[in-house]
Amino acid sequence: MGQPTRQFFDTLAQRIPRQLPREVRGTLRCDLRTGDHIEHWYLTVGEDVAVSHSDAEADCIMRCDTATFDAVVTGRLNAMAAYLRGRIEAKGKVGMLEALQMLVREDGPEGRVVHGTA
Repeated sequence: MGQPTRQFFDTLAQRIPRQLPREVRGTLRCDLRTGDHIEHWYLTVGEDVAVSHSDAEADCIMRCDTATFDAVVTGRLNAMAAYLRGRIEAKGKVGMLEALQMLVREDGPEGRVVHGTA
């Protein structure tokens, strides 16, 4: 797994979305592929953000390679644009990719990082 991806998930529970539209709240499963290995990350986005490793059903299930996800979490690639270009596969409530994008922009108006919390 790429270092940007690992760092993103390791700090994600500290991110508190604010002013997220109701339609981008829910669950998102990220299936990230590195070679033949697939790692599952399960996100619950609402008043707070919970992260786990689970392959449970989710409102949206996205699949991509780890390099693509690294580009998303470092801001080099927009998740929705990657979906529209076929670099990310998604099924279900695709609007959850916007929630992911808002969490990436932690310094923007959509969210903030709370330090010292787990």
